[in-house]
Amino acid sequence: MAAWSPATWKRDAAQVRERLGLGGLLARMPAGILQHVGETCWRLSHGERARVWIARALLQGAGAVVIDERLDALDHRSLRRVQEVLLEERAAMLVVAHA
Repeated sequence: MAAWSPATWKRDAAQVRERLGLGGLLARMPAGILQHVGETCWRLSHGERARVWIARALLQGAGAVVIDERLDALDHRSLRRVQEVLLEERAAMLVVAHA
């Protein structure tokens, strides 16, 4: 991602939104990607929440991303898309899974 400025952040947010397939979901949310999500705020499925959190991590320029079992809530196509985006963007990714 480019150096932060309001213009680059808006452009980067649009790119991440499209790459992760979040366009329709974020369009329904009053504050878009900045909408508070969780148990007491905007309710999302586990898979939707995981994709929003990943988008936020990418936009914040996280040097590493830790992925837990939340990705098991994604359908096959969404999971493939998320994996491709993370591999393209991240220098380090840790996936935590329980047997």
